[in-house]
Amino acid sequence: MRGPGEVVVKDPDLEVQARLGLVFESFLRLRSAVAAIRCLKAQDLDLPRRDRHGDLRWTRRTVAAVTTILKNPAYAGAFVYGRKRMAERTSRGGRQGKAPRAMADWRIVVKDRHPPYIDWPTFEGIQATLTDNRAEYMQTKTRGAPREGDLLLQGLAWCGRCGHKMSVRTKGSGSTSATACAPNRACLAARACALPRSKRRWGGPSWPPSRRLSLMRLLARTARSARPTRR
Repeated sequence: MRGPGEVVVKDPDLEVQARLGLVFESFLRLRSAVAAIRCLKAQDLDLPRRDRHGDLRWTRRTVAAVTTILKNPAYAGAFVYGRKRMAERTSRGGRQGKAPRAMADWRIVVKDRHPPYIDWPTFEGIQATLTDNRAEYMQTKTRGAPREGDLLLQGLAWCGRCGHKMSVRTKGSGSTSATACAPNRACLAARACALPRSKRRWGGPSWPPSRRLSLMRLLARTARSARPTRR
């Protein structure tokens, strides 16, 4: 944050400093932003944020919030300009968007400009780990394989809202199961994007007939489009 004279200083709130330090310590120890969120969740800790008026607000821990902290070079004591570039693709509204540049392409980097929470080599290591985690996630983001169980598309479904793979959870003795968005349920403590239930038979009694019919039509169209074209 900016102190008197527009000089960038560490947040004077010691709790804020400790929370930011915990984010970096957790990531360096666990090497995963999601695992760092789980660490915060286990202790019921939120993340600090200053609004434009300088007022402190504690916000819910999310992947976006944690990665924003981890990717901010100011926490490594550096002043950086030109971290983003104008993207070639335009948004739905017709406006040209912005895309992040690689660290090697940042236009201006001035190290040791601000009081740091971590040193620059540590910051570079964090960026490399985030890049590797992202590459591994995209590489393993495959179609999946069918799994045993009574749920439709078990092991094959991806969330159409957030893009993460759906996982299965059971309740009680296991007679009731459901698919849910794993990151929302396990990491963010947020409401699941979807939760179709099943009780020992396809689709489950909580699915109305109209919804089952719509899903079957969608699966049929998908199967037809996936058939190889005869020559």
